[in-house]
Amino acid sequence: MTKRLAGIDIGTLTCRLLIADLPDNTCLNELCSERRILRLGEGVDQSKRLRHEAADRVIQCLKEWRATIESYRVDAQVVVATSAVRDAANRQEFLNRVRSEAGFEVEILSGDEEARRTMLGIRSGLPGDIKDVLALDIGGGSTEFIVAQHGQPPVVQGPSSTMPVVVVSWLPLIVVRLKSIAVITPLVKIGVPSRRTNKEPRNG
Repeated sequence: MTKRLAGIDIGTLTCRLLIADLPDNTCLNELCSERRILRLGEGVDQSKRLRHEAADRVIQCLKEWRATIESYRVDAQVVVATSAVRDAANRQEFLNRVRSEAGFEVEILSGDEEARRTMLGIRSGLPGDIKDVLALDIGGGSTEFIVAQHGQPPVVQGPSSTMPVVVVSWLPLIVVRLKSIAVITPLVKIGVPSRRTNKEPRNG
């Protein structure tokens, strides 16, 4: 029996929507995919708080995606948030707004769980004869290195995990956060020649 599923990823830099049909024991059949650069994580590394204007951008997007999801009559949906939300002191305020204004319940993923689900997604798109995988996931607020080995489930060992199956190196620094540090912190403190740049990070 085919199930129609929807997923939303609220990232530090980008928000993504995927709606797809999942027939029994086969690959996803994509129906709708959207990606918007909304920069939810701007300033989080310094203030430890989500900015009101950044939250507004994301919630407006989620309202639009709520209508899209309803038009596809999905059987189930999941909405997850990653680095920016899990590190923000005012994350509960944001989650409450998403619930009341956009109608979504949001699951905050730990760094380990984010890496584990990333590997599950990668595995689903690879030929079955590929057994060992090294993955590098460069996100807006964190980067994960994941090694999945033959015959072992994609369970992640992170900084606070004791699981020995998969080794992950998790770095809470990339794209949005790196840009903020480059602008705010004197570059000589991080061993970089003291020439500043205001160039925006490349999208994609």
